Amino acid sequence: SMDAFITSESAHKIVKKLSGYRSPYKIKMLGEALAWEYIRNVGIDACKPDTHLRRFLGRDRMGHSRDTVATVEETISQVEAIAMESGLPCSVIDNIIWSYCADGYGQICTSNPKCEKCVIRVACHFPRNK
Repeated sequence: SMDAFITSESAHKIVKKLSGYRSPYKIKMLGEALAWEYIRNVGIDACKPDTHLRRFLGRDRMGHSRDTVATVEETISQVEAIAMESGLPCSVIDNIIWSYCADGYGQICTSNPKCEKCVIRVACHFPRNK
């Protein structure tokens, strides 16, 4: 069954199977970020490492990446660490960060951040905050 498959290995391995170019389990038109979204939507606690989370957790914002935009792996690792420390599920951490960043929602840490409105700017690495 699909339930048995989706829980048969770690979330990381299942995502690779669903999104990997050469995987026999590859779902057409499903890349890695959407595979994370899919497994989250079927009940696996995970984050979707999309543009908002990757930018927010990158070097120039709140994260610990070597790059301006965190890699998918770095994003997942950082969300998992925040979840462990806070006791909140990864999906909740994902939603908090995404909501803070997304147009039409928090609209604070967007591609053109509203640093003057940011309540956590003291911890941010963005050049405007120096």
